[in-house]
Amino acid sequence: MNRIQLRLRLSQLLILVFLFPTLPMGADEGEDKVSVETTVVKGGELEARYPSDRTYPDLAITQFAYGSCNKPRKVSQEFWDVMLEKKPQLMLLLGDQHYVDSNEVSAHREAFQRLEKIRGYTRTRDTVPTFAIWDNHDYAKGYLGKHHPNAAAVEDVFLEENRVPLGDARRSRDGVYGAWIFGRHPKRVQVIMLDSHRHRDALPRGRGVSKDPEKTILGKDQWKWLGEQLAQEAEVRIVASSNQVLSDQHRWQRWGVFPHERQRLLDMLTEASGTSVILSGDRHRGEIARLERADSKPICEITASGWAQMYDDPEPNRLRIKGPTAKNHYGWMTINWDRHEINLQLLSTEDSSVILDHVEKIER
Repeated sequence: MNRIQLRLRLSQLLILVFLFPTLPMGADEGEDKVSVETTVVKGGELEARYPSDRTYPDLAITQFAYGSCNKPRKVSQEFWDVMLEKKPQLMLLLGDQHYVDSNEVSAHREAFQRLEKIRGYTRTRDTVPTFAIWDNHDYAKGYLGKHHPNAAAVEDVFLEENRVPLGDARRSRDGVYGAWIFGRHPKRVQVIMLDSHRHRDALPRGRGVSKDPEKTILGKDQWKWLGEQLAQEAEVRIVASSNQVLSDQHRWQRWGVFPHERQRLLDMLTEASGTSVILSGDRHRGEIARLERADSKPICEITASGWAQMYDDPEPNRLRIKGPTAKNHYGWMTINWDRHEINLQLLSTEDSSVILDHVEKIER
């Protein structure tokens, strides 16, 4: 069954149709709102209110949670309730919601079915707008990138299980990337979730660094889309990547494996208006890094990779300013619009006590 057939089959099973008011991405906030029809995927009434690539001027963001690397069958899942107690306005899942490590479509569906049995997970999905991207363990067996033999079918499972409605822009393209703008000027927050696997070329052998400028992480279409999103006006930009962007010294998967792609992303974020903060996961440790260049504005990255097992072995990162930590954690961000500050934190999954903390100024 091909991807189009899968979508047709889903559409036959889904019967709830919601009309919701939003603005097209980049529309003037003073323009009349438009209605868009979408079909709800099982239990996804909340997600149907916030399809990707749109603007939501009536939701002003001041706090949200994020994290990655969960092993539901090996670690306590009480951290979901701990995060919910903080009352996040959004939940950003940065990859490895589960560790299926398989190319088989049925295995991916079974992994999500196990997640659905976790009370805290379903409570989160039912009460907090949640946006997800994948990392290697919940995408494929190994680091396959665009060479995944069942990528399209696995993507359909990912989108369905993450309750992405059929009318969402993510349903019409290859890749799970998406973007949202919340709030009105001068308090707009743009959330960009990047897919660093669906279109990525093969990693160099021996965990080396590619010198081929034609190799890509995002792929042509996603790069074009990203440029269009960054052309939209926003005071704060949250750019989520499952893999680290600033750290370019360790030997594992990171943007630095393709240096030209890393530089392209950093240049685009520098040229975009507002203050950009990168969120990443993957590393089973937490840290905060910051890139400062004399001729451009700084870029901060916080790595929140602490729901499951942690690694305390040293890992080089010349741009690290806080951490690393091997304590189980989740990410928490607050925006103080009056003081023009973004507070980046890693909080304990046990009691939300502060593990790492950093304040970044919002560019004015």
